[in-house]
Amino acid sequence: MRNAYRQRRDAALAILRQANVRATVPRGAFYVLVDVSRAASETFPFARQLLQEQRVAVAPGETFGEAGCGHVRVSLAADQRVVEEGVRRLVAALTLARPAT
Repeated sequence: MRNAYRQRRDAALAILRQANVRATVPRGAFYVLVDVSRAASETFPFARQLLQEQRVAVAPGETFGEAGCGHVRVSLAADQRVVEEGVRRLVAALTLARPAT
């Protein structure tokens, strides 16, 4: 089971890295904290919009304490293909929401 979570984590992180999206991986956990602060000033509305528009459910990081501010929590508890597709949709939403530089 640990190997399955590790594979999902590594796949999710690879997609995020390729898109230059920062993420934090807590040790021994089945989730990834994704930094959305460059695209969203508030994570609750961002999470709601992500669910409505991309059909991806994430948890706002603030729910888990002050350290989670500016992040959303992505679960790795689904099938690897589902995790990968969800992370791709999250990246797409971040890309659309990021201000132009």
